[in-house]
Order: sequence, then structure tokens, then C-alpha cells
Amino acid sequence: TSAKALQDLPGIGEYTASAIASIAYGEVAAAIDGNVARVVSRLFAIEQDVGKGTGQALVTHFARELISPSRPGDFNQAWMDLGSSICTPQAPSCPICPLQKQCKAFATDLADRLPLLPKKKPPKPVHLIVVIFVRNEKVLMVRDNGGGWWSGLWAFPSIEKKGDRSLDRTLDNLAASYNLSLDALPERVGTLRHQLTHRTLNFDIRVCRQVSETATTIPSIGATDIDRKWATTRQLEKLPVSTAHRKIWANATKHLTRENREGGIEKKDFFSAKRA
Repeated sequence: TSAKALQDLPGIGEYTASAIASIAYGEVAAAIDGNVARVVSRLFAIEQDVGKGTGQALVTHFARELISPSRPGDFNQAWMDLGSSICTPQAPSCPICPLQKQCKAFATDLADRLPLLPKKKPPKPVHLIVVIFVRNEKVLMVRDNGGGWWSGLWAFPSIEKKGDRSLDRTLDNLAASYNLSLDALPERVGTLRHQLTHRTLNFDIRVCRQVSETATTIPSIGATDIDRKWATTRQLEKLPVSTAHRKIWANATKHLTRENREGGIEKKDFFSAKRA
């Protein structure tokens, strides 16, 4: 029930934790998102980069000083709404702003120039091969707890495609990392582009139905090993999975359902698609 404790949960950072703690539990915690940082930077005419160093420290200081001790949740939400509807990034509606008389940026004609933000680097393109391994009407799901893009979430096995490495070798390496060996080249069923803040992920989506387990047997859902599981489609739907991998699953099932229809297979099921 506290912002500090909430940050121990996977995927919850300082802003989300403060928002939950203040709105749900009444903790006096300032939830500072981009809207709040913009309002504060203009209100106090902070002419430093609000994303780092002194500028960020000043925004945090003022936001914490100003938050209502009696209604922190309402205050945080009002602060966010002010930034999203009135104190907007371009062309802020200063004439109707309730903080106009207190705003130093308005008084000094700096509202259009603030906040100062770091120059954004163009997102780096990353090319990934993602494989949906299928055995006995189950698919292989893996969970990385090491702090990667989807740390703590379930995903389909994937590997970055390096320019100097052949496709066969790349796929063999991916399979081997999960104690699998390929009996046939996985079928390509589609592509997907997914945008992260600093990365553009380009997925080559493949399905592999001809695969053998090697040294170690991978347990099914419910076993003690939580890092990799064979899951039925019903179990997969209930797992915490990233938006990107939900899209990958939808892309693959759509392709194979269409393949079923063209092949005259009435049952529209992922596992009934004709094999590669």
C-alpha cells in the first residue's frame, strides 16, 4: 500500500507506484509524469533539462512541496489533467489556465520554450526472429527475469538476427538454448514491427512443429521451473504476456487460420493448420 513497496513489483516504477499509492491509499506521494514535469517547469520557469540533473531534481522538489497533504490522489490527477488539456506541449492555453497568475514562464514569455528536453536519438532498429515451438498441442513459453525488455513476462523464444550469421545457424542456436533440436526449418508466418522508446523491433515470426527435446525435458505449466513452460492455448491466454508478443500470437494464429480455410480444414484452431 506504499509507493516504496509497490516499486518492488515487476513493471512498476516510481511514477506508477506514486500514482497508485496516492489515489488508492491516500499516501502523500507526488506522481511525476511528463505532464506534471511540464507544468512544474513552466510554473517555476526551470530553464534546465527536466529529464536529468538539476532540472529533474528541481521538478521533483517542487512537485513534492506542492502536493496536497489531505487529497494527494485528487491533486495528482488534477495536475496531470492540467498538463494534458491546458498546459500542453505546443500552444498552451495560458489565458484559461488557473495557475496563470503564479506562472513564471507566462510572466516572462517562456511558456512556448519550456520545458527543456534532451534531444531524442532516433530509435535503433533491432531485427529479431521469434519462433513459436509446438509439441503435443502446446507451445513453448519462456520468462526472462534478468531485466530485459519484458522482464517478468512470458514470451515466445526469440533471438537477434546478426548480419554475419546464417538463418539456419541462428535458428539452431535459438533452439539449442532451450534444449531443443530442429527437425525442419521453422515456417515463416508473418512479420511485425513493434515500437519501444529507444528501439524499433522488427520480428520475423516463425512456427516450428518439428522439434525434438535434447538433454533436459522442459516442464509443463504448473511445474516448479518457472522460466520455461509448455502451455496450451488456453493457458497461454491467461499468462502475463507483453503487448508485442500478444501481437505476435495474433499474427501467427490469423495466418494459420487463413491457411486452414484455404486448405479446406473446417476446424479453425492453431494446431489444426497444415504442417510445413
